[in-house]
Amino acid sequence: MTAKYLFIKSVAMPRRSTDVEWRCSQRWEVTLRDTSPDLPIGSGKWMTLDFYMGSGLGRKPTLFDVLYCLLSDAHGMDYYDFEEWAENYGYDTDSRKAEDIYNKCKVQTKRLRDLLDVDRLIDMDEDELEEEVRSWPKR
Repeated sequence: MTAKYLFIKSVAMPRRSTDVEWRCSQRWEVTLRDTSPDLPIGSGKWMTLDFYMGSGLGRKPTLFDVLYCLLSDAHGMDYYDFEEWAENYGYDTDSRKAEDIYNKCKVQTKRLRDLLDVDRLIDMDEDELEEEVRSWPKR
């Protein structure tokens, strides 16, 4: 899939008590859904994830906001094993929490790859990706 028919739904969620490092951020439950016109209504691939952004922005996350972050995470999964990833992203290689984050990123990246053509988008810079997403039809 070329990703031209992605729909985003964002729902503001209460913060979890464990979200200490995100206490100044708004938590959103975001669903990305493939709405390609050749698919029957209600079918298609989708993924749901928690997404955090600064509460001072005062707006819902856009499709570009979410894709930019997901693709940034995916980029790290393509090139690094856990030790390299931890060193490049400033985590301790002996940290179980860091390894948990790494493993969650791997799962998230697989789900993203199942949803859209990551390889076509992953090396775009921020401006190129934003222009690409703006060119997609709104459904």
